[in-house]
Amino acid sequence: MTFSSTHVTKTGAKTADIQGDFTLLGVTKSLVLKATLNRMAQDTVGTNVYKVGFTATTTIKRSEFGMKAYVPYVGDDVNVTINFEGIKQ
Repeated sequence: MTFSSTHVTKTGAKTADIQGDFTLLGVTKSLVLKATLNRMAQDTVGTNVYKVGFTATTTIKRSEFGMKAYVPYVGDDVNVTINFEGIKQ
C-alpha cells in the first residue's frame, strides 16, 4: 500500500487534513488523513536533536479495494492510524 499526498489544508493550530491518493492491491482512491501535531521539541535524552510527532487517522472500506471475502460477516470499515516521528536534519 502507498499514500501520496496531493494537498494539505491547515484546520487548526495543531491539525490538518492531508488529501492524497491511497493505493491498496492495485486500486487507487482519493482519501483524507486527519492529522494532529502531537509534539515538537528538543530531545534532551542523549541525542539532543529536534523531533516532531504526528498522528493521522482515516477509515477505508475493504470492499472498495477488492477485499470482498466474508463481507458483511467481517467488518468492511477499517480504521487506519499512522504514528510518525521525524528528526530535524
